[in-house]
Amino acid sequence: MARTAARGIWSHFRAAARAARHGLTAAAFAILVAGFFSTACAADPVKGEAAFSASGGYARLVLKLAEDVNSEVTTAGSIIVIRFNRPVDIPVDKLAESAPDYVSSARRDPDGSAIRLSLARRATINTMTAGERIFVDFLPDSWSGPPPSLPIEVVRELAERARAAERALRMQRAASEAKKRPLIRVRALVQPTFVRFVFEMPDGVGVSSVLNDQKLTLAFGGALNFDLADARIAAPPNVASINQRVEGDQTAVDIILIGDVDIHSFRDDRNYIIDVAFRQPDNKIPVSPMADASHAAKASAPAMPATGMDAKEAPAEQHSAEIVPPTSESVAQQARIEIRPDTAAKTQGAPEMPAAEPLSRRAASEPSTASEAPLKEMPSAMVETPKPEAPKPEAPKPAAPNPQSSKPETPRAELATPAPKATVAASDPAPRADTGKEAGEGAVLVETRRDSEGLRLMFSFGTPTPAASFRRGDSVWLVFDSTKSLDVEKIRVNAGALIGDVSRLPLETGQAIRIRLNRPQMQSLVSDERESGANWTLTFADTMLAVPQPLTVIRNIADPAHANVAVPLSNPGALHRLVDPDAGDTLLVVTAPPPMRGFVKRQDFVELSLLESVHGVAIHPNSDDIGVEIAADKIILGRPGGLTLSSAGVAVERAATAVRPIFDIEEWKKNQAQRFVGREDALMLAIAAAEPDQRPQARLDLARFYMAWGMYQEAKGEAEVILADPGAKAEESIVRMVHAIACIVIGRPGQGLKDLASPAIGDNYDSQLWKGLAYAGQGRWAEAREKFKNVDFAIASLPLELQTIVTLEAMRASLEVRDYAGAARRRSELDVIGVPAATRPAVAVLRGRLAEALGHDQDALDEYKFAVNSSDRAAAAEAKLLEVVLRQKRGEINQAETLRELETLAAIWRGDAVEVKTLQMMSRIYSETARYPESLAAKRPRCLRRSSLAPRATSFRRSKRSACSTSSGN
Repeated sequence: MARTAARGIWSHFRAAARAARHGLTAAAFAILVAGFFSTACAADPVKGEAAFSASGGYARLVLKLAEDVNSEVTTAGSIIVIRFNRPVDIPVDKLAESAPDYVSSARRDPDGSAIRLSLARRATINTMTAGERIFVDFLPDSWSGPPPSLPIEVVRELAERARAAERALRMQRAASEAKKRPLIRVRALVQPTFVRFVFEMPDGVGVSSVLNDQKLTLAFGGALNFDLADARIAAPPNVASINQRVEGDQTAVDIILIGDVDIHSFRDDRNYIIDVAFRQPDNKIPVSPMADASHAAKASAPAMPATGMDAKEAPAEQHSAEIVPPTSESVAQQARIEIRPDTAAKTQGAPEMPAAEPLSRRAASEPSTASEAPLKEMPSAMVETPKPEAPKPEAPKPAAPNPQSSKPETPRAELATPAPKATVAASDPAPRADTGKEAGEGAVLVETRRDSEGLRLMFSFGTPTPAASFRRGDSVWLVFDSTKSLDVEKIRVNAGALIGDVSRLPLETGQAIRIRLNRPQMQSLVSDERESGANWTLTFADTMLAVPQPLTVIRNIADPAHANVAVPLSNPGALHRLVDPDAGDTLLVVTAPPPMRGFVKRQDFVELSLLESVHGVAIHPNSDDIGVEIAADKIILGRPGGLTLSSAGVAVERAATAVRPIFDIEEWKKNQAQRFVGREDALMLAIAAAEPDQRPQARLDLARFYMAWGMYQEAKGEAEVILADPGAKAEESIVRMVHAIACIVIGRPGQGLKDLASPAIGDNYDSQLWKGLAYAGQGRWAEAREKFKNVDFAIASLPLELQTIVTLEAMRASLEVRDYAGAARRRSELDVIGVPAATRPAVAVLRGRLAEALGHDQDALDEYKFAVNSSDRAAAAEAKLLEVVLRQKRGEINQAETLRELETLAAIWRGDAVEVKTLQMMSRIYSETARYPESLAAKRPRCLRRSSLAPRATSFRRSKRSACSTSSGN
């Protein structure tokens, strides 16, 4: 191999010599020599190392190279050849010693292009390449199954490389896409007290700003490429640098600030505007004549006076008519200018006034953008000019400018006051009058103020105007009964970063203002009652500054065909119909004059919702035929056929004060913790030893002890003994409550309702709770659901065993009246308090019914199967019936299979509502298949069963027994 390499080298030299003898040019000779040296450099071997190990029933050779080199593994008999497309330098002398059972010898070719291994036994070769590593596995003949995989650390390393490569690729693509996009020029406009930067954004690109310590960051939601040349030139002295960076699919612009800087940012249509303010010191310096350079460039004026500025800087003014002056030094000089009366007097001469005419003509000839419109109004409140200068009758006299006669100081002084509109001093005593003149005689005066309390928006209509205000999401709505023009541009310009967007929606008899907030704020609307709503002030602050009077809703269900709701509201305004552009739905808004009146929280009904409002009434109709009638003292909401309203009698039965709970949780746990016989003997001895007036209390303690152990019949008997004592009147209300609860739990809800109707109990939350449980026991599900709906806190104060009973029946009542939202809430409560093992089958049936109602058929079938396979035969029978009905509805079983399942269920379970429903389904199927004798036979026992069944759900008593069995198990 060495001789071959030497022959190749000498062949190159001989070719070069022949080229020289035949008269080839020096260039050809140089190409031959370069080819020789490139071949020599390409032959440099790649360093690497080899490791051979035998474990797990196979041997693995790992070749790790310094670079990624393509390889190929071939087999020729018992020789394994690993070829590389580049020479490698891997020591292989000791590989055979590492795994002598698999490899007898190993060597590397002299040119480093291959490694050859001699096998000591028959083996199957499996090769894997992972980056710079090559894995060669030697699998014996006894090997079965898939080949071995790569080590986990190698896989992890490859995954990290892939992720890093993907990130780099994404960043490269984003950078290339950003470069492909055209440059977006960032315009800069210099004013006496601030510099404005205008960022134009394409459609669909959002922006957010973050002001940290000495740094303002603008984050744009897209890969953009900004031209920051103008912004860097016109940057004020308190801006250190302006840079941009691309991070994936976002672009960030960093503005580094110096010192305490006042930043004002807002969005105007497709532009995002940043105002950077800077201070003007009191000392005066010579006025910079840089403004004259722009005029001299166009009018061929004489050279600039010697003021320390180089004449070659004048053409920079032609780069942009919006950037005045063009260099940062002139900006700093402009920042220190102060216009005083003596300076203004010098600029009043007749020869000096025409110098401002070319500038005004030049500005008038340039098209103005939408973002420059608010700029012309803002300097009027920022530039302080003396009053003697404002009324100048000589200004409009010159008809033609004379640039050659202008002095260097004149353009600079005129630049500070570019237009007569901007000469209004900030201390003008009547700015509102000027605003009204600009907006027109019939316009609404809008004023924006920011103070320590928050942001105030003031609207002056001049006449009494009812209004309404409410919130939807991050938008605040204002509705006025006035069609006067209202300029929302002042709100957008002066409100600051708090308000993201503001828009005006004209209505038929008024107008609506929608204000979108960038961060959560509390809104307050106030007005002077003596003015009857002529002036309104909307305030945004961290706290509500003015609390409105709460409005109430009165439900009228005397006639279900004309059921409606009424909102008492004196002197209501007009009714407006508007469309929310965000949600796309229609809202009905009723305005009102002062004082402030609104809904503290949202009121939801079936056909409509009353939104939370600060003032007025905002209605979100869920039905298209909702009608609103405005009376002198109220607003009536209804629809043809009446609204769907629940009973309003529950609110009347609520107690005004809290009552003592019937069951003490600590005493309940104490009774359960002690041994039954010992505790019972102690309580009986206490009854025997008690005085006659103390004996009812001792018996009441014994009754509570029996209830804690689930012995409700014994508790009922002790309560009846106390009630039979004519002298026991002190604890009559508690005793009757204990007696009523015991009767309801043992399945006598009628007796329990009689006890709860006693005047000694009265109307309180506990009585409403147990009335709901009694109604559930009687099958009066609608009434039970209304009772349970208003006693959530009373349920939470009960012992866990009673909580399970009440919550289970509340969930069943919600399911029976198809209140699936309430049933889902009760299911969550059961998950929190826990379900005893004996009650789980009954709970599974209810969960299955809820899942089936919500469309989760598979979950319902799983719950039904759990109940069917349980030891609770009543729950299993009900679950079997529901499972058969659901499977038939899903098409999983045919009619014959359904009938077979029902016949089996009717044979093994009898005596309750499950049997009645089963026989009813069987009778219907018999009739459909023309088996009329069987249909009549199935109807006969169903009629008998229905007449003998009580109107009480049989599972009601089961839930009581199963819940109580957990407490009496010990």
